Amino acid sequence: MWEELINIIEALIKTYLNMLELNENKRKAILAIDMKRLDQLIDEEQKFINEVAENEQKRQQVLQKMMQKNLFSEETVTFKQLVKFCPIEKKDKFETVNKELSDTVKKTADLNDANRMLMQGALTAVNVNLNSLMQVRSEPDYGHDGQQKFSSQNKKFDFKA
Repeated sequence: MWEELINIIEALIKTYLNMLELNENKRKAILAIDMKRLDQLIDEEQKFINEVAENEQKRQQVLQKMMQKNLFSEETVTFKQLVKFCPIEKKDKFETVNKELSDTVKKTADLNDANRMLMQGALTAVNVNLNSLMQVRSEPDYGHDGQQKFSSQNKKFDFKA
């Protein structure tokens, strides 16, 4: 069962590395304002999200089997607790893949957050440009009915030379 758990963790690492590469490509698409490519990448990302969910489910099933075989007794076991039950011959590999998974997930999450901030900045810039073209200002919040608030931008002074 330990080998099965290690294999699942390795599959998770592979998927997260693919997501990391995809997030790097998303960043490039965002910076290039390539919306068609960004759409493709988001569709592709969904496949990786599904893979992660499948492997997480498998990992949980293996942990359930281990618990049923009385390898440990707690239903929610942490990595540090799990290492104590790991056989000596599998311990190094188990610790290595868990560290690699943790590092890869963190890098992926950090890049995803950076991409989200870039998208928010781009949307804000688009909103500002649209507002200046329309001479309407959008409020930073939404009304009770869920619609964005708009107000006319009245010019106080007209400085024509």
